[in-house]
Amino acid sequence: MHTSPRLRSVLEAAGIRLLQGLFYPLPLRWASALGSALGWFLFSVLRLERRRTLESLEMAFGETMGPTQRTRLAARCYRHFGAVIGEFLCQARLAGRPLDDLLVLENPEALDAALSQGKGVLLATGHQGNWELMGGAVAAKGYPFAAYVGRQHNPIADAFVNGLRRRVGIETVPKQAAMRGMLRALNGGRILTILSDQHFSRNRYFVNFFGRPVSIAPGLASLMLHTGAPAVFAETWRVGRFRYRTRFAPLPAPPPSGNEELDLLRIGQTFFDMLEDAVRRHPEQYFWMHRRWRTPPTPEQLSETNRAFLAGGAGGAGPGSAPPDPAAP
Repeated sequence: MHTSPRLRSVLEAAGIRLLQGLFYPLPLRWASALGSALGWFLFSVLRLERRRTLESLEMAFGETMGPTQRTRLAARCYRHFGAVIGEFLCQARLAGRPLDDLLVLENPEALDAALSQGKGVLLATGHQGNWELMGGAVAAKGYPFAAYVGRQHNPIADAFVNGLRRRVGIETVPKQAAMRGMLRALNGGRILTILSDQHFSRNRYFVNFFGRPVSIAPGLASLMLHTGAPAVFAETWRVGRFRYRTRFAPLPAPPPSGNEELDLLRIGQTFFDMLEDAVRRHPEQYFWMHRRWRTPPTPEQLSETNRAFLAGGAGGAGPGSAPPDPAAP
């Protein structure tokens, strides 16, 4: 039987609300534990996006980690993000309360120093740990906080998720008004979070991530170059049930080279180098379900500057740290 897009949206949104009704009344740590069990079910029984996740892990660690290790790491990843789902569905309960007992901010002085420049702050992070709770914790500290958010395919679910964000003080900048909204946030002296690690479908700029070229969205670097707003990198990782830490560090802009594309690539590479370091420390907490590496770029897709950059003449590959131990706690 054919289901109309409208009916499918309603059913999906009802399913999300049903899940929230299950998680919301639970003690916070129970919600996290139940979410972890949900993650196990998605990986072991439904096998949702399991192949894609294992392919991503092979791309990142295939030369240093065997298939059994990668499968164990993938299972831990699903349990982590299952817990994140449970935690997010409870997040509205946290409105109006300090979150110091749930998420500790390390080196917030990096945010203060960036804000003192009076140009707003670009907070660059990736899909690691629990970025939603990080945003709520920063907002709960009294920082003016906004987040650039993608648009869910389901408009009802999109409105529901953004409503949960606003309940904990996160102003959202929607994709359909992206540049205008981001400039307004920066001009208003806000901290603007951008998750900059997803594949960019236009395939215009490529940097290295785990030694492989990835397509990057130019938004973060372009805003740094054209507004002068400073950037701070945020790394968030789990330390227990509904317990996290976030560490902030300045994300430096390169000295102007006279070649805007090269400057953009250098900023993008700096971000991905910092992200790769963070992912290697806690690989089970990165969103490997996303197809980060797609078809490698052909020489025709790359500008002369980008070809030289990927060849190592203007930035080089990311760090070559030792691979993580997937059996580690």
